[in-house]
Amino acid sequence: MGKRSPRHAVSCICRLACLTLSVWVFSLAGCGAAAYSYNIVRAARSVEQAKQVDAEKLSPFEMTLAKAYLAKSREESAEASYQDAVRFAKLSRASADKAAARSRGAKKTAASGAGR
Repeated sequence: MGKRSPRHAVSCICRLACLTLSVWVFSLAGCGAAAYSYNIVRAARSVEQAKQVDAEKLSPFEMTLAKAYLAKSREESAEASYQDAVRFAKLSRASADKAAARSRGAKKTAASGAGR
């Protein structure tokens, strides 16, 4: 058996590094989709919960913003821009939660004013 040259060892190391990098990149791509799925479900749920407390009527600005962010999140995910999609899903959820809180506050104020 012949002796292998140092060039062969470098070549093997380079191949191994490329393979490791490829596996790492493909695993990150899967994580982006998973993070998006998790966040879009939470955002959509928050928008629905805000609708249930009449936030569309009592807090129209925040609800419009929440729906626009939700739509933009879905658009970004369709283009496989998962990082942006996650960011917009989080913004949607925050806007929907704010709309729901304002709506509940408006209802409490109206109820306390009616009881006087």
